[in-house]
Amino acid sequence: MSLCVMREFQGEFEPVGSFDAVDTGDIIFSYSERYLSQKSAAPLSASLPLRREPFHSNEYGGFFSGMIPEGPVRAELSTRFQIPQSDYLSMLARLGEECVGALMFRSDDAVESRAGFRPLTQADADELHKSEIVEIANAMQISRLSLAGAQSKTGWYLPRSADAKTAGPGQWMLPIGSAPSTHIIKVASGKHPDLPTNEQVCMDVAQASGLCVAGSFASEALNNVFISERYDRVWADGCSIVEGNRTPMRLHQEDFCQALGWPSFMKYENQQNTNYMAMCGRLLREQSSNAIADVQIFGRQVAIDYLLGNCDSHLKNHSLLLGPNWRSKRLSPAYDIVCTTILGYDHNLGIDIGDHRVIDEVDAKDFEFVAEDLSLPLRRYRAICCEVAECTKQKLGELSEASGDLGRVATQIFGDAAPRIKVLEQFAS
Repeated sequence: MSLCVMREFQGEFEPVGSFDAVDTGDIIFSYSERYLSQKSAAPLSASLPLRREPFHSNEYGGFFSGMIPEGPVRAELSTRFQIPQSDYLSMLARLGEECVGALMFRSDDAVESRAGFRPLTQADADELHKSEIVEIANAMQISRLSLAGAQSKTGWYLPRSADAKTAGPGQWMLPIGSAPSTHIIKVASGKHPDLPTNEQVCMDVAQASGLCVAGSFASEALNNVFISERYDRVWADGCSIVEGNRTPMRLHQEDFCQALGWPSFMKYENQQNTNYMAMCGRLLREQSSNAIADVQIFGRQVAIDYLLGNCDSHLKNHSLLLGPNWRSKRLSPAYDIVCTTILGYDHNLGIDIGDHRVIDEVDAKDFEFVAEDLSLPLRRYRAICCEVAECTKQKLGELSEASGDLGRVATQIFGDAAPRIKVLEQFAS
């Protein structure tokens, strides 16, 4: 079996390369000669530079395996497809018509599926809450959609004219085949029913503290669901029409794990002599089209994640986003910011801050190391952190006065963040 890799470029899909079995039993990935000869050719990842020599699995595995779900959803898909969880290429052959970024995967023996949309009903929304793992796997199988990450989530489509905050099940649609989704839908688990509100508070605070964030909110019309706009989908002139619905253009992206060529299990900083903070800074300086600005933005997010108790800020929760021409590359809008310290998980950070892995042990001196690791002028980083601390306090204070779940969860996060705000203020003073 040969698996073709395609990219969306200026509204059209074109072949980029393919996976092919060789006599040694290995499966190689190669860019096609036709693609390499084009002036518009660009690497799929920083870890997969343009070249005629084929890539072996130890070279391409980090990028391509990082495009499929992790955790229980992956296990459920593995069972129903009767393929090993480690066989990410077979997963992509089954699910890879709608992925994170601008790629599509199609096997040579596959029957091309029809692009379309299926209207969602209230029953669909209700089932999502009853058994989110099974229902999300069902949605992925029907829509041939693969979203990376460990959290239960799927992709839905909403016409541009509709208001996502008030849209009910009758307006949302499930994309089929190569039809693109416009929003990512996350379902609260029974263990953490406040998770959508938690994420809404954190994203609102992050935006108020100077971060560009993915547009997101806890839905008013869908019970206990968190909705995030896909920043890798943009409405543009000349968008294609599918079943009478305008569709957005796909933008390509890669998370930091993929850019480094690392598999997903390396997303958390390990116990060895690695410095993920310095690696993130170096990656941005090497890859970003505006490295000075993006390194400062990343440093700002480090401070915000710390204040909000987001211990799940790992390498797959930071991404590089390519422009429509596949030439420019910038740090993507921030996403997946959650106060994990109030959820009962351990307090180990995804990326160490200075000399400490446990968030409660971080002190003001550690932020001097962050500035050093990111090659940021200390004075400039102090100013950034001073702004972050003030904005965080102000926004959490405002949200704490809101009624209902929003005010209750914001108050809880504010109380949890209080000692960390003092640490950051000490550094910034």
